[in-house]
Amino acid sequence: MSPRKLKSGFFSGLSGFAALLIIFALGVILTDAIRGGWSKLSWEFFSGAPTDGMTAGGIFPAIWGTTILTLMMTVAVMPVGVLTAIYLHEYAPAKSRVAAVVRVAVQNLAGVPSIVFGLFGLGFFIHFIGENMDKAMAIILENHVESPKIQPVLEFMSDAGRAGRDFLDTVKEKSKNNDVQALALFYIALAKDAQASENEGPKPNENVTRLRDEAAEMIEKAVKLSPDVKVGTGTLKSAAAAELASMKIGVGKPVPEVEGIDLDGKKVKLSSFKGKVVLFDFWATWCPPCVAMIPHEREMVKKLSGKPFALLSVNVDEDRAMFTEFLEKEKMPWSHWVDGGRGPISKMFKIRAFPTLFLIDAKGIVRNKWTGSPGNEVMDKAIEELVAEAEKGK
Repeated sequence: MSPRKLKSGFFSGLSGFAALLIIFALGVILTDAIRGGWSKLSWEFFSGAPTDGMTAGGIFPAIWGTTILTLMMTVAVMPVGVLTAIYLHEYAPAKSRVAAVVRVAVQNLAGVPSIVFGLFGLGFFIHFIGENMDKAMAIILENHVESPKIQPVLEFMSDAGRAGRDFLDTVKEKSKNNDVQALALFYIALAKDAQASENEGPKPNENVTRLRDEAAEMIEKAVKLSPDVKVGTGTLKSAAAAELASMKIGVGKPVPEVEGIDLDGKKVKLSSFKGKVVLFDFWATWCPPCVAMIPHEREMVKKLSGKPFALLSVNVDEDRAMFTEFLEKEKMPWSHWVDGGRGPISKMFKIRAFPTLFLIDAKGIVRNKWTGSPGNEVMDKAIEELVAEAEKGK
């Protein structure tokens, strides 16, 4: 048998074995789910949102997310699959080992060939794009680290994970220009703050505090180095002031003064709720977990009527008309602010997912923060404890 046929047979066997493993695992999971949970299935299970740290409630967000992801992948991947298939069939070198491996793998993954080709195609594109990105970054580091015009690149890299942070560190060390050094320090600080946000939970966290303290120190150094360098439409000094105020928001810290626009277009300060426990809820009408919380929030507001408690929802819909139409159909008898898509309040509170809820005590201290629904029981208990505390303090 020729070496080529041996290789083909090896990869065919490997692909077939992997497919069998996947089918076996799915069979075990489905069998266990049917045997252990068939009697517990209900409409609420399929239509509700998860609660209590995803140990109770329903699975609707998972169903919805999987459906949307499948549609998006179909639309995005199929054209790439077709292009990859044409390339492999018509243009790939006959002796290309990579093309041969891909062909064998695809031939052994029957069912949706264009999508499978597309997945491998995406791998090729990511590989080549990644390689070109590395070349582009090398060119920037070689030729542009002395120009403040590098600012948009630094801003982008502050949200690009570990590779982005390494790039920013290199710019800071390599550049001799004060403006560029200041910008690099500023965006390294923002990257640290993003790390802190990822680690932030419902209770105070020493690692989060440390990261934010380091970030604040870097921002102050950056402002001293070059306060007037351009950041966005303003200066580093003004951008730094906003970021430092935002970094002070956290569990165990006083909530800063912030002003929102209510449904009547009037400006309302958060401090006007002082003396009450406030559930500060960032949400959107397009967010299924947010909408799923509304019936319980309605019950909670009714139950705590007359007590030192207020629910303040901040809506982030880009389309104000959609929000207004939603309120006409869904009763939400509590205070609302309109912030729009990526509005100033959402930016100030570093909102990255929905719903995000801050529980503020009667003295204006943030006592809990939840990203996603914490579950009705967890939320009710935390609120009732603070309300009782506020009533004792009167």
